[in-house]
Amino acid sequence: MARAAPALLQHGWAFERALVLGPYEDTLRQAIHALKFRGCRRIGTLLGRLLGQTLRSALEPVELIVPVPLHPARQRQRGFNQSEWIAAGLAEELGCPWVGGVLRRTLPTRQQARLDAATRVHNLRAAFQCSGQLPEAACVAVVDDVLTTGSTVDACARVLRQAGARRVWAVTVASRYRREALAWRDARRSAAATGGSR
Repeated sequence: MARAAPALLQHGWAFERALVLGPYEDTLRQAIHALKFRGCRRIGTLLGRLLGQTLRSALEPVELIVPVPLHPARQRQRGFNQSEWIAAGLAEELGCPWVGGVLRRTLPTRQQARLDAATRVHNLRAAFQCSGQLPEAACVAVVDDVLTTGSTVDACARVLRQAGARRVWAVTVASRYRREALAWRDARRSAAATGGSR
């Protein structure tokens, strides 16, 4: 069952809440590997629907779903964007639209998985652009496969908020944080507890 993501080692995120299905280990890790490295679209859609089952009961209705984009060169090389398949399953479950063209990745950033937290933030600076203005009251879910430091979804959320999104949630299949090491909680609540605001 999906639950709120863990405190992310810093506050001031542009996204208000993070939701994940579970830790990046065991079955979820195997599923993500099949999705990402073998192109199993069916698994991506299923994982998105599982996320949607929890989103419906735990959060207010999402008005728009936006997958984290790949740079065009990376997507041509891979042949697909796994976040789009997850977004499609989530949209099917929630009954709201997903749009793949809202965000564009304009810089060919280095692979995030190989970088430390500080380098991830620098790597993603100015990496995304929004293709148009969003409705002022829009509640947007940014969808990705794995939440590590939060830098990728935060960079996306900042661009979406600048384009008019009132609220942005990070929605991912898994997190690299270990259950026993960190408390799982709403990212906004964590920021408030440490004196941050967003």
